Amino acid sequence: MCIRDSVVISAAAGSVGSIAGQLCKAMGATVIGFAGGGAKCAHVIDTLGFDVAVDYKAEGFADKFAEALGGKRVNVFWDNTSGPIAAAVYPMMADHGRVVLCGEISAYNSTTANEEALSHAQVNHLILERRLRVEGILVTEFFPRIGEALPTLIQLHSEGKLAGTAHVVNGFENTVTAFLGLFEGKNTGKTIVAI
Repeated sequence: MCIRDSVVISAAAGSVGSIAGQLCKAMGATVIGFAGGGAKCAHVIDTLGFDVAVDYKAEGFADKFAEALGGKRVNVFWDNTSGPIAAAVYPMMADHGRVVLCGEISAYNSTTANEEALSHAQVNHLILERRLRVEGILVTEFFPRIGEALPTLIQLHSEGKLAGTAHVVNGFENTVTAFLGLFEGKNTGKTIVAI
């Protein structure tokens, strides 16, 4: 990652996207986040410090995203959602761009193909054409290295460059509702069930 990079984060108001975007911003990148709705987009800019937020629920969001890029291409795409957001981002990737595939929440509960998503062949074509590097990431792979990350995270938080947001649901009896709310975009930040 370098200062001139344009970084796009899907699910930018969620627990993973919010941290990924803030870390990129702290490294000097220009960060664009996708979030669902005006309140979440305001949160992404005002609380998390992203440069731009695009409401993926708004009509014509792909055009608004292209406009937000201002003629630039995307150097890094942190993909938490797959689906229609990825369909808007992949064609805007820079040559030799990097894609971090961290989730695909748009497809977790899908029983049919998403017509707005790119086909496997289309994604492969864009990977080849732009010579992209795509890597899947699971947080569990990095558990043994958490000690390396903590000092940086603590420092950024103490400097006001890393904000944490929690969506607290009260009562153990509401655990299932809280969990299902993740798939409906009802949370902002980390969902916590207080018992």
